Amino acid sequence: GSVTDSDNRPLKDYVVVAFAEDPEKLGTQTRYVYAGRPDQEGVFKISYLLPGNYLLVAVDSVEPGLEFTPEVLGRFRPAAIPARLAEGAPLTVQLKIVTVPAQR
Repeated sequence: GSVTDSDNRPLKDYVVVAFAEDPEKLGTQTRYVYAGRPDQEGVFKISYLLPGNYLLVAVDSVEPGLEFTPEVLGRFRPAAIPARLAEGAPLTVQLKIVTVPAQR
């Protein structure tokens, strides 16, 4: 996938967080949460998530490890877009960078 700003300009510096729509599948040691950065061309690839329903969000940054915490995922949830990942089927998405409220 790729990410653009509010003016539809492609971005090359961001973090994409993908997490299971079902809160029961979330936790610190799970294959239902992914956070990653783009390659040099601005494209991100997610390759190890299990099939299922996910929410995806692109943000400026996230502290490593915090993408697994309920507080951070709760802040991401309203801005995230839904996506269905099927077994062995590629999925390409275009995301817009979002601003997520600071931690309280």
